[in-house]
Amino acid sequence: MDEDRYKDRFIILFNVLLMTFMAVLDGSIINVALPVMAERLSVTTEAVSWVVTSYLAVITATILICGKLGDFYGKIKVFRIGVVGFTLGSLLCGVSESFAFLLAARVIQALGAAAAMATNQGIITQAFPANERGRALGLSGTVVALGSLAGPPLGGFIIAIIDWHYIFLINLPIGIIASILGAKYLKSNHERQGAVNTDRRLLPLDIFRNWLFSLSLLCAFFSFIAISCSNITLPFYLQNVLGYSPKTTGLVLMIYPMILVVTAPLSGYLSDLFGSEHFTFLGLLFTGFGLYLMSGLDESSGLPALASFIAVMSVGNGLFQSPNTSLVMSSVTPDRLGVAGSLNAFVRNTGMVFGVYLATSILYSRMSESLGYEVSDYVPGHEAAFIYGMKYVYLTAAVICGIGAALTAYRLYVNRYKQRQSAEINDTDI
Repeated sequence: MDEDRYKDRFIILFNVLLMTFMAVLDGSIINVALPVMAERLSVTTEAVSWVVTSYLAVITATILICGKLGDFYGKIKVFRIGVVGFTLGSLLCGVSESFAFLLAARVIQALGAAAAMATNQGIITQAFPANERGRALGLSGTVVALGSLAGPPLGGFIIAIIDWHYIFLINLPIGIIASILGAKYLKSNHERQGAVNTDRRLLPLDIFRNWLFSLSLLCAFFSFIAISCSNITLPFYLQNVLGYSPKTTGLVLMIYPMILVVTAPLSGYLSDLFGSEHFTFLGLLFTGFGLYLMSGLDESSGLPALASFIAVMSVGNGLFQSPNTSLVMSSVTPDRLGVAGSLNAFVRNTGMVFGVYLATSILYSRMSESLGYEVSDYVPGHEAAFIYGMKYVYLTAAVICGIGAALTAYRLYVNRYKQRQSAEINDTDI
């Protein structure tokens, strides 16, 4: 092992994962605050969802470009610029008093997040030796999943204690810490030296000829669509229909990340022993079943039933995320780990954007059908209409997970078939 190059690898991992967690967290932390923000900023519920969508859309649109810039100018340099941009954007979001200014600040914040997320897996790959790299990348996938799920409960606590502006302002000390650590430990000697980057294509399309890579990305896309549908819908159900406070809403939503903290690392460890395909299949099945159970919630649903349904979804997501990330990153050659990491992040954010759009479109179209006139906001006193729309959102998300589970079953079947063929060939040779 090159001690000089690898000696600070765990500090580098902490630095990269800290920034990754915050960048992903800010895609969902404001979900629980959307009803309050819509009221304070004097916009509709449909309009305020753009605070989420704009952030995810900008990341999706620029993350591949940022990844390519990292190849040309250095992943570490682009990552550190991303940390600064994200921190500045968070400050501007935190001091905003108008809807238009907040959206503009979210764009700046998203550009910084894109630069950091596009380069994080490449930095981890180069900071760790081959025999430790898989676990480090698996931990990165777990942090991404935790960031997307820990946002709503954390946002609920902040709203209950102080003001929605602090959802963004809490990023400032973390951004400063990440900048200091980056300046001290992220050095040029952690980049591979002497290699020419000869492929100038933004996206080498031939990477998709690897069917295992492409199928794993598609399953990740379906997973994040489904989870995003739930993340954007559930806070409105808890606060507007059940009448929970933001603090109570945050406590309920904490069920998800608390279970994920246990199941995600465990599934990653077990997948190393028994294979990743089994766990991705089971994970999507559990997630889809949990979403189906959520479709049966109504105005009289109790907390025990709600908590158990969320727990089923959480177990499913924990079983899926880490093994699927390992499949994505292990199915490409070492020289394409950077491209694979950028595409994985691209697919994740595209799925979350599409999930928000799909959920709000289904929710308000079904509400309009139930009420007999077009609506684009929650209608007080008409909880049944919201429940009707929410049911279709969760059923659609469950079907999407079911399709993903079918694809993973096909992937498992093909792999088993190839293994049998290889074994038969070896037996014939003997």
